[in-house]
Amino acid sequence: MVESRHYSGWLYAALVRKEGHHRMFRRLLVAFLLLALAASVMAACGGGGGSKPQPVSFTVIAKDIKFEPTEWRVKTGAEVTVTLKNEGALEHDWSVTLPSGEKHIHTKPGESGTVSFTAPAPGTYDVVCNVLGHKEAGMVGKLIVEP
Repeated sequence: MVESRHYSGWLYAALVRKEGHHRMFRRLLVAFLLLALAASVMAACGGGGGSKPQPVSFTVIAKDIKFEPTEWRVKTGAEVTVTLKNEGALEHDWSVTLPSGEKHIHTKPGESGTVSFTAPAPGTYDVVCNVLGHKEAGMVGKLIVEP
């Protein structure tokens, strides 16, 4: 192994022995730049931790025995705010059971209510109206959480 007065280590010795100081410096610089480029590409593609999804708000119209719309799509981790606007002649609610617990809004005719939560892991979650007989009559929907 070649030794140096100013530097030590097998990598330095191997590079200096074959190529000299200038070529060694150039190779190390290229290696560093390639590493920096790879880190930048990973960060741009989401490999660097990424940011939270944009908050999502939507209004659900509850009419007699139906929701409008019946499907809602959100991204995992998004802050979600749901407003239930009851335009029917009966009481209605919007209820979804998530891993963190049930999220629920109950409204009387002509009223509105709001609930907020953080979107859970990807999956499809059933949304129902829990007023007696409404779910069975078809007052259902789907909350679809995407990665």
